[in-house]
Amino acid sequence: MFATVAGISQRAPVHWSENVTGAAVCFPYVIALDDEFITVHSMLDQQLKQTLPFKEGHILQDFEGRVIVATSKAVYILVPLPLEKQIQDLLASHRVEEALVLAKGARRNIPKEKFQVMYRRVLQQAGFIQFAQLQFLEAKELFRSGQLDVRELISLYPFLLPTSSSFTRSHPPLHEYADLNQLTQGDQEKMAKCKRFLMSYLNEVRSTEVANGYKEDIDTALLKLYAEADHDSLLDLLVTENSCLLTDSAAWLEKHKKYFALGLLYHYNNQDAAAVQLWVNIVNGDIHDSTRSDLYEYVIDFLTYSSDQELVWKYADWALQKSEEVGVQVFTKRHLEEEQNSFNPDDILTCLKKYPDALVKYLEHLVMDRKLQREEYHTHLAVLYLDKVLQQRPSADSMGTEVTEAQAKLRHLLQKSDVYRVRFLMGKEYLH
Repeated sequence: MFATVAGISQRAPVHWSENVTGAAVCFPYVIALDDEFITVHSMLDQQLKQTLPFKEGHILQDFEGRVIVATSKAVYILVPLPLEKQIQDLLASHRVEEALVLAKGARRNIPKEKFQVMYRRVLQQAGFIQFAQLQFLEAKELFRSGQLDVRELISLYPFLLPTSSSFTRSHPPLHEYADLNQLTQGDQEKMAKCKRFLMSYLNEVRSTEVANGYKEDIDTALLKLYAEADHDSLLDLLVTENSCLLTDSAAWLEKHKKYFALGLLYHYNNQDAAAVQLWVNIVNGDIHDSTRSDLYEYVIDFLTYSSDQELVWKYADWALQKSEEVGVQVFTKRHLEEEQNSFNPDDILTCLKKYPDALVKYLEHLVMDRKLQREEYHTHLAVLYLDKVLQQRPSADSMGTEVTEAQAKLRHLLQKSDVYRVRFLMGKEYLH
């Protein structure tokens, strides 16, 4: 039984045989001698750790830190294995809990700094043992407690670390596995579970101190896992702050045909021209990616909010050819301040001459929305309205909603505007 100086027992008792003739303490073990054996129990968990056959023993005692046992004919010294060797032997036998208990109990016998280094390493090794047994919750806690360099874990997964990474594994190694294929013995289901665990773990640690110094390695690995698994979080990663390496990530996304995501990666790296070209190729059917069914509208929005005039002009015709009504939004939905400072309305009107519906929409934008009081814009819009009315057949049978709408727009403009040129409208037949 173990007791403090106050007479209080704080540990469970050790169960010996009835005929013990001697005992000694060699931390963290209690050694006992009986008629036939020497037994070794741990003070940490009270479990029997070793039994040595030893007959005719008379004395067992601690002598200046050494345990001596004697028969009537000989004297022996019991020499324990170094604690670190005992711990490593337990880990090699996958006796994780015992190894951790022994390692933690060794604190009193090892200098503080040396103990901390040793204990962190034991936690990391134990984590990999649990990981190999697919005990992911236990592994994660051990990795965290042991302050594992997460690249040790990433390096188990082939091709996840960037080619530019300078990482080398710990020596001596923390585990016995070359890679995930060896660890899972090619079992695809186990491999998939391991990849899901790494996705979850990397996502948790990427914004913590664990990631300091190698965020590029973590985010690039996470992107590769998401792309390979067709995971929804791939897009979330790319539209928020990230450290994905462009070269490695672009090649991986292209390999897995994630072209829309590749465009987001280009955009994040200030390569908007490459991004838009890629998305245009998807819309045109040159490459296949079904991530967004509304990709054309997405490109229009992207161009609308782009401050790169050259890029907008490059794809203006493409946008209008797909849909005049939607395409013209790259000019009509732009922020007013940017529109005033960047795009000349006359240049836009020249571009829209080939697109009559878009031309009307843009003139309406100038006259009705921006309320520009330029005679040529008001007159041009009135003429287009009038032409629309006159294109309709005058017979009552053909007077439909479209004609009524055109008439209403023309009438409204003529009533509200004071700057159109009347002589441009004279001589044309319009509805009174």
